[in-house]
Amino acid sequence: FAYDYFNGSNDKMGVWLMDGEKNFVTQARISTVAENPLTLVDTAAVDIGAREVGDFGAWIYLTGLVSGGSGTYTYSWADASVVPDYLSIRTDGGKYIGYMVIASPQKEYPAGTARIVVTDSSGATAYIDITYGAVTNPPKNIMVDGTTFKENESASGTKWSYDAATKELTLNGYQGGVISSETDISLVLSGENQIILPAAPSEAVYGLKSEATITITGDGDENTDTLAVRQTGMTTPKDVYAVYAKGNITITDCSVSVHVKAADPSIDVASSQRYGIFQNGGNVYVTGKAALNVDLAGTKNARAVTGMVYAQSTGDIDIRVYDSDPNDEWVPSYAEGVYGVNASGSGTVSIDVADGTAITGRLVAKD
Repeated sequence: FAYDYFNGSNDKMGVWLMDGEKNFVTQARISTVAENPLTLVDTAAVDIGAREVGDFGAWIYLTGLVSGGSGTYTYSWADASVVPDYLSIRTDGGKYIGYMVIASPQKEYPAGTARIVVTDSSGATAYIDITYGAVTNPPKNIMVDGTTFKENESASGTKWSYDAATKELTLNGYQGGVISSETDISLVLSGENQIILPAAPSEAVYGLKSEATITITGDGDENTDTLAVRQTGMTTPKDVYAVYAKGNITITDCSVSVHVKAADPSIDVASSQRYGIFQNGGNVYVTGKAALNVDLAGTKNARAVTGMVYAQSTGDIDIRVYDSDPNDEWVPSYAEGVYGVNASGSGTVSIDVADGTAITGRLVAKD
């Protein structure tokens, strides 16, 4: 075989013929063939098994499966219309770069087959048929105060109930721990409710968490239907995410408050963060008659709301990051109020940040 050899000097630099033991060959005969048909090897290595919605993507190189033909190769589907949209074929130019991209599927698909075609410079073609498994979206987990259940299962506990038919979690005087969901979560508030975070967690702690969106709605009276997410007397330097979502947070016809307070500023090391509402994508929408209060006191490295707040309600929005005692030095190492505000409602918006930035991004006010 041919071997690109360089031993540090110029006496053996270049492409050499070598035998299977990598010994240099001094004499050899090179034979050519009149025809070398284009071939695409059919192998189970390109078949795709069953997947779930949201699985990580991957890619499969096709170049090593091709031989013969002439010139460069291009790769394509025989009929792209029958192929799920999370699968694609790429030819990045050159004879050696062709691969199938498996993106993260975002919805369910049935199992099926598809044909991959390779074409050389002369127009000759070869193909293989691949199979792909079904993409399913299994029910996600929801956890309320230590009780875990599937989104397609109704469940209930002390002062809370979940209806699988409506996908609604009703809190009726709830006084408990963390609520988290692997999917969209819709909270319906009845009366006064509270999520209590531990003061001394062993790791990062969340109060209300969703891997998708959060919707919080009152049961009828925005003045009495409330949700408070609280961590007071914090004594360990762990990250705090009072409310966390990877999508939009919508608050309608209820009152939501977030309060995080350190017991002693000395425990707030620079490596830990305090977030009132943390959004890993999406915005906060305060609509109807809703009110929002975010209060971070005596805590270093604090951000009240990391996303954009759309103030569309008749209720007030009050955001504060401040020193819990004006007579001492409990001020944040850095403090941020909100990324931005788009105010179109009739309620007032108040942002008060001690020794920091009230708005780090955009401010839009409309009559």
